[in-house]
Amino acid sequence: MKFGTLILSALLAACTAAAQDKPQTASVSGQVISVATGSPIPQADLSYWVGGKSVDTKTDDAGRYKFTDLAPGSGHLVAEAPMPSMPGFGAMARRYLTLAPGQDLTGIDVRVRPYGEISGKVLDENKEPVPGMNVYLIAREYSSGALRYIYASGAAADDEGNYTMKRVEPGRGYLLVAQNPFTKLDAISNSPDDPRMRKRVPVASFYPGVPEIAAASVITLRPGEIREAMDLPIVKAPSFCVEGKALLGNNPGTLTFDVAPPSPSSGQSGNGGMYLRNAGGTTGRDGAFRICNLSPGPWQITMSQWDAQAGHFTFYGSQTITIKDADLSGVAVSASALIPVSGEVVWDGAPPNDPVGAKLTIRLAPITTAGDVTTTASLPGAFSFDGGLLMTDYIPAVTGLKGTFYLKDVTYADRSVLFEPLHAGSAAGNAALRVVVARDGGVVQTKVTDKDGNAVSDSFVTVIPATANSEALVAAMYVSGQTDQTGTWKSGALAPGKYYVLATETGPDKTPETIAKLMAARSRIDPVEVGPNATATVTAVQKELE
Repeated sequence: MKFGTLILSALLAACTAAAQDKPQTASVSGQVISVATGSPIPQADLSYWVGGKSVDTKTDDAGRYKFTDLAPGSGHLVAEAPMPSMPGFGAMARRYLTLAPGQDLTGIDVRVRPYGEISGKVLDENKEPVPGMNVYLIAREYSSGALRYIYASGAAADDEGNYTMKRVEPGRGYLLVAQNPFTKLDAISNSPDDPRMRKRVPVASFYPGVPEIAAASVITLRPGEIREAMDLPIVKAPSFCVEGKALLGNNPGTLTFDVAPPSPSSGQSGNGGMYLRNAGGTTGRDGAFRICNLSPGPWQITMSQWDAQAGHFTFYGSQTITIKDADLSGVAVSASALIPVSGEVVWDGAPPNDPVGAKLTIRLAPITTAGDVTTTASLPGAFSFDGGLLMTDYIPAVTGLKGTFYLKDVTYADRSVLFEPLHAGSAAGNAALRVVVARDGGVVQTKVTDKDGNAVSDSFVTVIPATANSEALVAAMYVSGQTDQTGTWKSGALAPGKYYVLATETGPDKTPETIAKLMAARSRIDPVEVGPNATATVTAVQKELE
C-alpha cells in the first residue's frame, strides 16, 4: 500500500470517529393553528427552548414551521400569534417535547387560543355617552390566602363614550368596571367648603351597572370571541373631602400622596401584572392635604417618598378611610422608613453530611405595588435585603432548589408566611425571616391517557396536596405542568404525603370558578401517596373539570 493511501485512510478513520462522537441533532416541524377557527396562523413567532437558550423562527403563509439542529433531550416550544391591529404581545401557547438523538419529529401542531375582545359604551343616567372614562378588566384571583380583585387590562372611552377592550384572555372569568381617570391633584383642593355647592361625581360602575364589586357579573369569552354592546351605565353621587396631615414618621413633611379605592388594586394576576398611577400629588412642607371629589365608600390614601438616585422608596405608608355622608377631617397618614429585614436559610432536621454549595434566590413581591426585592443566600446561610422593606404586604418566593430539596416553610417573627402575606413591620423589634428547606422530597410521574388508553400530549396535570382543605389553600399549594408528546410529565420535589392528581385539556388558574372545580374534582379520585425520596407513578385519564 502506498504511503499516500495510508494517510488518506487514517484521515477518513479520524473523521468517521469524530462524526460518531458528535451528538446527533433533532428536528421538529408542524403548524400553528387557531383554536377559534381551526385555520393556520401565518407569521406567528416561534421559539424552541432547551438548556436555557432558544432558537427562533416564524411560520410561513400556510402556518408551517420547522426547527433543525436541535439538541436532544427535554425542551419546549412557544408560539405567539401576531397582533396586526395593535402593538404588544399576542396570544401564546406552549408544547413540551422530549427529543431523541437524530429524531425528525413531524406533525407537532401548536394550537393557540386567540384573545377575545369586548366593546361597548359608557352611558349616564339618561343613556347619554360619557366621554373620557377609563374602563378596566378586573381579574378575580386567590393570592396569599385571600380572594383579590386586580386590574388586568384597560381602555379609554372616546369622545362618544365608546371603548374597546382587546387582548381578553379566553376561558377566564373577568369583571368589567368604568371609573374616573386618575389625575394629578393639588394638595389643597379648591372645592367649595359647602358640600351642597359641589358637583356630583361619577361612581365606579361594574357591569351590568352595579356600584358594588361583589354584585358584578362575571364575563368569560370563548377563544377569538368578539362581544359587543357591553354598555356600562354610570351614576353620580355627592362629592366629599378628606382633610389631614401627612407625617414623615411623627412629624409633618413633604410627601407624595395618592388616593384610590382599596379594591380593585394593582398587582400580579394570571401570567402578568398591571400597575396604575393613582390620582395624587405632593403635599407642602406642613404635610397638609385636602382631597376632594370622593364619593361615599372606602378609600386608601398612600404617602411615600421616592429616592430617584437610589431607585427605591425611603418612606412609605397607607391608611384606609371610609366616607359616609360627610367630609372627614383630622386624618393623619404616616409614612415610615423602610423596615430592615434579615434572615437565614436552615435545614429541616439534620443537615446532609456533605456541603451542598447551592445558592438560593429569595424574592419578596409586594401584593399591590411594583418593586420586587431579591437577595441570595447559601444553603444554609444568612441573608438580608438591601435598603429594607416597605410597610406593606409581600408574597415570598424561593428559587434554586434542586433534586429532592423543597421549601418546607417560610416564617416571619415565628409566624408562617408560606401561604399568607408577609407584612413588614407587623412584628416588634428586628423580626427575622426564616426559610426552611427539607431534602426528602418525592416526585409524581404521570402518564396521561384518553379513555381508550392512548397517550395524550399537551395535557395539563395538576397535583393538589390532600392537606389543602380550603379554596385559598388549593390555589396556593397546587403545582401543575404539561405533558410532552408521549403523554408524560414529572413534577419537581414535593413534600411527602397524599396528593390528588388531575389531567385536563386546559390549564388551571387561581380564579374562584376554577378552584371550586378543583376542590370538587378531588372527591371523585383516589389520592396517591408520595414517599420520602421516592417516585409515585400515576396514570391519569384526561377529563374536563365540572
